[in-house]
Amino acid sequence: MARFAKPLPTGFPQPLIDRGFTYHGDIGWVKDDALVAAEWLHGKGAAIVEAELWLVKNAVVHPHLQTASGLIEYHYWTTTQPSETWQAFADRTLKDATDFIRRFQWPENTAGPAERDMRFCFSWVWKEWLEENGFRFPE
Repeated sequence: MARFAKPLPTGFPQPLIDRGFTYHGDIGWVKDDALVAAEWLHGKGAAIVEAELWLVKNAVVHPHLQTASGLIEYHYWTTTQPSETWQAFADRTLKDATDFIRRFQWPENTAGPAERDMRFCFSWVWKEWLEENGFRFPE
């Protein structure tokens, strides 16, 4: 099983750290910062394998939206595809995760105040982490 990143990699941009919202060891960013953070991680060789919407209220994360029809979660998750090289996997996951973030729109039937502190949190992996247990990407 791959390890998911908790500590940010060395050299991660301090302004993104400062503007992020840290919660139980994870960090969430506003939309524009999340896109920059994902691009930065990809540029260092990571694959973004999971992203989720956080609503922050009273310094507590709520990973769901309350709508008139009930709770909904806004979440992206992926895994490798057959015959996918590491670079193809990392490129696809960046595109998918950033598309997921860019596409988000509030459902019309969302309950709650108009003012929302919305963040995006994601998990990433390095090729070496996936290969620790013998997994190999095709060349």
